[in-house]
Amino acid sequence: MCRGIVLLACLLWLPLSAVAGPWPRDEGAWFTSITGTYRFASDAASAAIDGTIYAEYGLNGRLTLGIDAMDDTSGYSHVYTFARLPVLPLERRLKLAAGVGLGTSRRTKESGTMMRLELSAGRDFNTRRSGWWSVVAAVENHDLWEARLIKFDATVGLILSPKIKLITDLETSQRDNTDDATTLRGSVAWALRDARHLIVGLEVQDAGSRSYGLRLGFWRSF
Repeated sequence: MCRGIVLLACLLWLPLSAVAGPWPRDEGAWFTSITGTYRFASDAASAAIDGTIYAEYGLNGRLTLGIDAMDDTSGYSHVYTFARLPVLPLERRLKLAAGVGLGTSRRTKESGTMMRLELSAGRDFNTRRSGWWSVVAAVENHDLWEARLIKFDATVGLILSPKIKLITDLETSQRDNTDDATTLRGSVAWALRDARHLIVGLEVQDAGSRSYGLRLGFWRSF
């Protein structure tokens, strides 16, 4: 699976505006994100690395198609494709969208199918600073586990200048018989040429034990 993610990253790195979320992509428009995180525990010398590739494509101005793939050194990975449709009229500033994803997940040497249902909302704002916020509630069913995985993520972004954005992410997940996980991340996005952004972030995660991470990634729109 790790080799497949590397190959997909090469395919997506082509000469990419808005962040991912409930905003539908214009017809023929792409958004891609490639990120890697180095994470280490606070009470041990162990470290883990994960890589994520995310891509969206606007099929017709309403229907957005995409793929989400990740792999980490702890032995978990997944790849799923998804479709997302707006729930509210497109002219509304508040965006609300529903999506469904189908794919496969792996844990050590076991693998099975997975399905994801999500509802996302977001809008831009303009107070002292322009920016945006978005929230995503999702439920995942994996053949590898009997219990469902419930996720809730929230993002707030501030545009400090044409080249710099500040982003705060809160990610939570919960499954019966396992520790709840909460991740708080702060990132800076620098605009580069050709609609690219370089992303650097620091995070703290609590999933039964505390760990810290450094994230590096790229956005691109085209």
